[in-house]
Amino acid sequence: MFFIISQIVVVISDILCAIGLLSKPKKMFLIFMILSSITYAAHFLFLGDGYSGAISVIVSMFVSIAIYYLEKYNKDKYKKWVVIGSLILMIPLTALVWNGVLTLLPVLGLACFLTGITLNNVTFSKVGSFINNSLSVTYLFLVGSTFGAWLGVGLVICAFAGIFISIYEQKKNKAINGSVNEFEKRI
Repeated sequence: MFFIISQIVVVISDILCAIGLLSKPKKMFLIFMILSSITYAAHFLFLGDGYSGAISVIVSMFVSIAIYYLEKYNKDKYKKWVVIGSLILMIPLTALVWNGVLTLLPVLGLACFLTGITLNNVTFSKVGSFINNSLSVTYLFLVGSTFGAWLGVGLVICAFAGIFISIYEQKKNKAINGSVNEFEKRI
C-alpha cells in the first residue's frame, strides 16, 4: 500500500519540479522546487528505504530558502557559508542513515545542486538541478521506485530544456542591451 502511495506522491512532486525547471523568474523556480521537495521527501519516506534521499531533499529545500532570502536582502556573501554548512551537516546525517554506497547518491546530487544555486545564475542553478536529477534517477531505480525513476528521466529532460531556455534568454537580453548601447552611442 505504501509503495502505491509513494508512486502517486512522486508523480505530484515531479509535475511541480518540471514546472519549476521551466520557470524563468528565480522566485517561481524556488516556489515550485520547495513544493516539489516536500512531496519528494514524503515519497522517499513512503518507500521505507530512501532515508538519505529524504534527508538530502529537506536539507536542499531549507538551503534554497535561506539562499533566496540572502539574495533578496543583498547578503550574497553569506551564501557560500550556508552551502558549506549544509554540506557539513550532511556528513552526520548521512552516517545516521547509512545503507551502503547507495546512500551517497543523494548527497552527491545535493552537492551539485547547492553549488549551482550558489553561483547567482539561474542557468547554473538548472545545471546543478540537471546533475542532481540524473543522480536521483539512478537512486530511484536502486531503492525500488521504478515509476519515480522513469518520471525522473522526464525531469532530466526538463532541466536540460530549462538550461537552454535560460541561455537563450541571456543571449537575447545581451543582444537587446548591446543594440540599445550602440543606439545611444550614435545619439
